[in-house]
Amino acid sequence: MEKKISLKYSVFVLATIFISIFVSCKTQTEEEPQEMLYFYNVTKDTAVKVCHLIQPLDGTAATNYRKFTEKESEEKTVLQGTVIEQISKNYTGFTAKAMAQKQLSDGTWQINVYYIRNTITITLNGAGGYFGSKEVLTKEDLYGKPFPSAYTLGLTHAEQYFNGWNTELDGTGESYNDADFTFEQDLTLYAQWVEYLSVTAQEAAQKIKGLSSGSYKLKLTGTLTNDIIKNINSALYANADRLVALDLSETTGLTELSDYAFSASSGFKGTSITKLILPSTVTKIGSHCFYHCKNLVSVEAPGVTVIEEWAFYGCSDLNSVSFAQIMESIDSVCFYNTSLEEITLNAKSLTHMVLGDNKKLKTITIGPNVEQISSFGTIDSGNTALETIIVDSLNYYYKTIDGILYTKDGKILLRCPSNSNITSLAIPKNVTTIGVWAFADCKNLTEINISYTVTYISRNAFYNTTSISSIFIPSTVTKLDSLVFYNWESSQTINISEQTKPSGWDDYWSNYSNAKINWGQTK
Repeated sequence: MEKKISLKYSVFVLATIFISIFVSCKTQTEEEPQEMLYFYNVTKDTAVKVCHLIQPLDGTAATNYRKFTEKESEEKTVLQGTVIEQISKNYTGFTAKAMAQKQLSDGTWQINVYYIRNTITITLNGAGGYFGSKEVLTKEDLYGKPFPSAYTLGLTHAEQYFNGWNTELDGTGESYNDADFTFEQDLTLYAQWVEYLSVTAQEAAQKIKGLSSGSYKLKLTGTLTNDIIKNINSALYANADRLVALDLSETTGLTELSDYAFSASSGFKGTSITKLILPSTVTKIGSHCFYHCKNLVSVEAPGVTVIEEWAFYGCSDLNSVSFAQIMESIDSVCFYNTSLEEITLNAKSLTHMVLGDNKKLKTITIGPNVEQISSFGTIDSGNTALETIIVDSLNYYYKTIDGILYTKDGKILLRCPSNSNITSLAIPKNVTTIGVWAFADCKNLTEINISYTVTYISRNAFYNTTSISSIFIPSTVTKLDSLVFYNWESSQTINISEQTKPSGWDDYWSNYSNAKINWGQTK
């Protein structure tokens, strides 16, 4: 008798618990169901509704059954004492963990079966690449979770590019595209590496869009047009986390890169291109072609003879360029704010400020083909690390003396490098003209002697040469442009032979200068 009372009491308690927590497949209950219990409230076959609910992928804990979501439901006939194993289903990646029951208002019964996600383990072998300092990395996560990209995991290789995963080291097994699969089964995967990814020109833009974050090298084949380049540019611009090196050397059909080819048509943003190799058929690089491409490191353009204005403006990582041995022209502000340390210019025509604000530039070489350096201005400005200018001995139009650039006849002093080691300079006696920006930013120059052959000093000639304590302007200087002593300080002195301003001197010759001016001086 005592045993029967105990059993009835237990059944009553359990029934009370389950009725209080169970409402429907979708209901959020106040208490969690008990694990692995049986269906007990009937004595004969009973038709019930069975709801199967699975653990979601939103971070819900394996014991927070109230937030499980319904996968499916069914009508089923069960007996008293039916346990979870008898009514649960075999869902791949899930394990039936608990069930709850409720008698509905019409007297029928409903059972909820709860399934938790299995934990999947994937072992990754860098196969020559490394996850930081580790070559092997183990990742565990719930079944169905998206697998992170190689870039997110920090996988890198010193020389090659990631090309997905494979179940075999030699790539003969099953392949898995990067970040395009989920945790589904325990696996060991090996990284696959290639020197470059081969793709047709027509497919390149779509290929870039399909890449995950990381660094890649694409080698294009087939016919290439500026319309295709435009599509590639759009893909690079829209997917800035794909750092892409492009080898176009085996493509055909392209003869020039159009304006803004690899940059935005407006704003101050370029694309994520890191390196470019052009086919020899390309002879021209258009205006603003790589404008603000801050990730661009190198350009090889063996056929290019014309580079238009602002082509490499703001390419702050650019440290290597090569073009045709003989060029026609390089336009103004072409290489501005780059990381070039040296450059050879061998175009017939070099326009205003071809090189500007390149803080690492130490050497400029003027090739034998250079015939004209723009009279409007200097070839460089703001290259504060520039130490020397070299002119090829075969050049008929220009020469250098101690790293300073002159016309071949020595009559025009064109440019003294900003970081020249020259501290004292006597301008040669055959010089008649000191060029535009000739001594701009020459921080090491403390003394200069202007010869009596000099008749013309051009605009901004001594811009920001603040280490010179004083300078003497002889009476032979009959023409003086504006802003010659721009940014001179009050501690500096300008001594002038003439008693008053000569008629050939610009009215603004001393504007933006705080230097003391003494007239009627002798040397």
